[in-house]
Amino acid sequence: MVVGTLTAGTVADRVGRKKLMAGCVTLFSLAASGICALSGSVAVFGLGRTLAGVGLGGLLPTAISMVGDYARGGRAALTIGTLMTAHHTGGILSA
Repeated sequence: MVVGTLTAGTVADRVGRKKLMAGCVTLFSLAASGICALSGSVAVFGLGRTLAGVGLGGLLPTAISMVGDYARGGRAALTIGTLMTAHHTGGILSA
């Protein structure tokens, strides 16, 4: 996830935030999950989990920046705070 988080800003500047977000979702939902589901060894499973981490790591900072851009005037901090709270609440409830 660190790799995805650290590279998301640079990649978003080059390809655009919407394309990066779609790419990150595709990477962790289709490619990485498919690799994990079909893996026949620990090494292939580890590759799938690594790709999923890169995708998820790139998704959150991209979503935060897009939410800040689309928030109504003066509401960016509240909207981003709501996004972060919902993200962590979902993680806690899913466990």
